[in-house]
Amino acid sequence: MRIMLVGDQHGFEQFLVPIINEAGDRNIQHVVVLGDFGLWDHLQGGHLFLDKINQAAINNKLSVYAIGGNHENWDHWNWYTEHMATSKGFAMVRSRVLLAPKIHHWVWDNKQFVAAGGAVSIDRDERLYDEARGGVKQWWADEQLWEEDVKRIESWNKKAHYLLTHDCSNNTQFKYRLKPDLDSQIHRQRIDAVLRATKPEFHFHGHMHEQYDWVNSVTYGYAHETQTYGLECHNDLYSWGILDTETDIFSWRGENAVQLG
Repeated sequence: MRIMLVGDQHGFEQFLVPIINEAGDRNIQHVVVLGDFGLWDHLQGGHLFLDKINQAAINNKLSVYAIGGNHENWDHWNWYTEHMATSKGFAMVRSRVLLAPKIHHWVWDNKQFVAAGGAVSIDRDERLYDEARGGVKQWWADEQLWEEDVKRIESWNKKAHYLLTHDCSNNTQFKYRLKPDLDSQIHRQRIDAVLRATKPEFHFHGHMHEQYDWVNSVTYGYAHETQTYGLECHNDLYSWGILDTETDIFSWRGENAVQLG
């Protein structure tokens, strides 16, 4: 199976539709957005976004899956995943657009996938200020991955082949991109707890809007290694890549295929 993994899109169909078309040209059937998909369907524009993404998916005979980020309507996201789950636990918000619960596990191509969505919005105060001045709702308290979510993942006792998250490890390299506020650090530490609980071979994430390609052994005290890939956003050069689950080969956009690990 080949899966296209995509970085943050923030509800911009002008970026995501061409990516979906590219996936269709490559005969890929699964496109997965790693958070900040842009579920804002409390607004008319949010419904139009879902409709356009769904039509692009239909046209290309594929499905679009999304992990939750910090720029989503979490009231709606949680309702959909609680009340509209499919056989694999994803919520079908359109015929070809599916949302993962904040924490989720499933199997594709005999490989174990685990997802842990959410992150901290560093622009929370600005969004709340706009809301207070009569603007539309822009921030949801449930945007984070909480301690109880981590404990539930730990209780699954599942080793992941692939871990998909929105936020990154607190040990991520190129730390100039990591926000130093306490809430963000705590959230990244929760991602590290998820890593220790699932011990994935490979970890893919968004949120940083930066390309990352490194081996994380620090999180485990050098007792395990996880090949880690962070994706850029929108339609940037490294905003997507293709994962072949049969061969464990991941190819960045516009680059030759590279062996994972």
